[in-house]
Amino acid sequence: MKKSINKISVTLIFSILLSLTSCKIDTLSDVKSFAPVVNLVQVGNNAITSVTTDNVIIDKTNSLVRKTLGLSFSGFQSNTGFTADLNMDYNKFPSDCEKFNTGECYISNTANDSTRISGIAVPAGAQQKAFYINIKKSAITAHAGKKVGIMLRISKLSNYNIKTDSTYIVMDMNDFGTLSTDVTNIYFKNTTFQRMTGTTTRFASLQDWTTSAALNATRPPQGAGYDQNAGCLGVEKWSSGDPSIFNGKIFQTFTIPLGHYKVVLTMKQVRGIGSGELNCLVAADGMDLPNDVDIATAIKSQVITIADEAKDVPLEFTTTTDKKVSIGILLNINAGSQRVLQAKTIKMFKLTNLFD
Repeated sequence: MKKSINKISVTLIFSILLSLTSCKIDTLSDVKSFAPVVNLVQVGNNAITSVTTDNVIIDKTNSLVRKTLGLSFSGFQSNTGFTADLNMDYNKFPSDCEKFNTGECYISNTANDSTRISGIAVPAGAQQKAFYINIKKSAITAHAGKKVGIMLRISKLSNYNIKTDSTYIVMDMNDFGTLSTDVTNIYFKNTTFQRMTGTTTRFASLQDWTTSAALNATRPPQGAGYDQNAGCLGVEKWSSGDPSIFNGKIFQTFTIPLGHYKVVLTMKQVRGIGSGELNCLVAADGMDLPNDVDIATAIKSQVITIADEAKDVPLEFTTTTDKKVSIGILLNINAGSQRVLQAKTIKMFKLTNLFD
């Protein structure tokens, strides 16, 4: 039995050696026979190239986002040079995206040149050549909160074959949108509108807030701005005998760096407000708020009406230099009765983006 097994083993080994000697294997020759190919580089999975904050150049001067792509040469022989057309197809985009609008993105030749190109030349001897997809800041604004796509096509290759001749360029604008930083506590005090320390009457001035003489005079002796019944900022002309409010002001003053800001006033009750008299959230230069007739001099203002009850009243504004500002509420409740304005909180955010 042992002799039979040994005989079979010898026969098998001899057969394997014989088959190997009958095959001609020349790895170098096989590699040389491979046809040269051009590749589109920096392309992700499923022929989708994602534009993210981690893989782009931010050009603040020209307000552009630049994504690097390129063509590369692969082959045993040296590249003899080739050209190709580059085209952005605005009518092709993934089904889960909306499309870029014409002119919102384009192709350039270098990372610091905004000149548009429609083709690329890879010189002899070069293994690769980069080009850049440029996306305008205006496109980020126009498609805020959306995922946007477009197809890049490579065509009319003068030499060789290309492995991948197109890719979708996809950009989630949420990643490039505005960053909101809460800076409320850096600038504002008493953001929940509590009464002046030591006051005991229903109506009183607010702690840490400036309330104008015109407003305080409507609720002597401890002033106005706080209403115990509301537990927060509250002013009203409830009966026809209550004093009218002309250019009443509630505000704080501080210095802020240049930038873009958003103030949010959260309303509680708003009744009978907005019938011809100006009541608004205001940001103004300097140590005071303007009167109603001078409201155009404010940095920005936002009218408050009965539609704002239990809602947020937003106010966005921009300063181009560091400056002292006053932010608060301008009040005019001149006639009628059961007219009420109450606010629960105020917040302030600094808004920034990649181009700031």
